[in-house]
Amino acid sequence: MQVQNLAINLLDDHLSDSYHELYKFPYWLFAQAGKQSKIKHLCLNFCSLSIPANFNGLNSLSSLSLKKTSLNQENVDNILTSCPSLEWFSINECGCPFYLKLSSGCQFLQLRHLRIFRCDPLEKVEIHDAISIASIEYDAKMFGQVLLKNSAQPVRLCMTLQSNRRTLQSDPETQMAYVLGTLAKDFPLVETLLLSTPLVQVDIIPKHLTTFTRLKQLKLLGVRFIKILLDLTSAFLEAAPSLVKLEMDLHLLRNEQDRMERQKIVEGADYREHKKIPLKDYCQHQRLKEVELRGFCGSPIEFDLAVLLVKNAVLLEKMRIVREITPYLGNGECWVMDIAKIKIEREQILKILGPEVPSSVNLVLE
Repeated sequence: MQVQNLAINLLDDHLSDSYHELYKFPYWLFAQAGKQSKIKHLCLNFCSLSIPANFNGLNSLSSLSLKKTSLNQENVDNILTSCPSLEWFSINECGCPFYLKLSSGCQFLQLRHLRIFRCDPLEKVEIHDAISIASIEYDAKMFGQVLLKNSAQPVRLCMTLQSNRRTLQSDPETQMAYVLGTLAKDFPLVETLLLSTPLVQVDIIPKHLTTFTRLKQLKLLGVRFIKILLDLTSAFLEAAPSLVKLEMDLHLLRNEQDRMERQKIVEGADYREHKKIPLKDYCQHQRLKEVELRGFCGSPIEFDLAVLLVKNAVLLEKMRIVREITPYLGNGECWVMDIAKIKIEREQILKILGPEVPSSVNLVLE
């Protein structure tokens, strides 16, 4: 079998999520007599992959993505022992047991990237002997339950909220307490953090923050609530003194008054009449050099945020304002989406922010 990249998607929108009658992927085709399989990348959606232990037809496989299938501990064990070159493993919306152990027995795992997302009822994962692991993505119900055993510490984390899950780990207060209080202890070497922000109120942001000593890039996804926008941003800046780049996807939920104020600014009103905050209430940041604000619609609070960052980031070099958002799909993929029917014009953004931005900062409007 000379194929190196193979993707099969058998998901039908009219099918249920039942995994009882899945197409059984013919793995044996990769172990034909006298031929060495060259398959490197395999992506299966709504297919069953049940390879036997120590199967030798997938020795070259470096990336495996499974979606909408059923996995048990034996399946996972056989995959990891039969794929010694596996570096990229993604399990998305799969039926799994409550607990999974990722191990290849007596060998070291070569995994560099692992994604586990919406795999019910999975809530606890142990990763053994993953000496090269660099990136992990998982959702809120596993906060504090991704355990590394004799493994490297990842430098990149992506943590995604599941707001429709009624579990203790999905409680906003529990999430924020973990992210700003414990996460930096569990993953002390993390340099890049992508975080879907929970639906929180100001009073449940922890008063005592744990420092991310090495965090250099932070991306906050799906920031929705106006009332916590500035306090949440300030809390993360305080917790990450080494931060160099901050990205925020703003998808703010506005009440009628917020919408009216935004409309006035979009139509050319003076922002100063709607200014919300005294910037002196927020501490300065000594390392931040680049800021990217996406989903910028022209609300007063968004201008407050931009001004706060410009004024309080001492070494800021670049601020990029983008009027679309780019929701994160996982595994490094995003897509672009408009969220406002009436966009604020670049000229109006420049009119408001221009006088606030020092000449040392490159203001980019898109």
